[in-house]
Amino acid sequence: MTFELARQQRLLFYDAAYLAVAPRNRIPIVTLDQAIQSAAQAAGILLLD
Repeated sequence: MTFELARQQRLLFYDAAYLAVAPRNRIPIVTLDQAIQSAAQAAGILLLD
């Protein structure tokens, strides 16, 4: 999932890994990074405001 997410959302691997870990551990993403917020929303990953 991480490589695919990085490629689809044009993220660095590190950022995609951050996104991939959250749903596996059933935790939301908390970030001020707009690219990560957009990618999380596009991937259906829970994002806290």
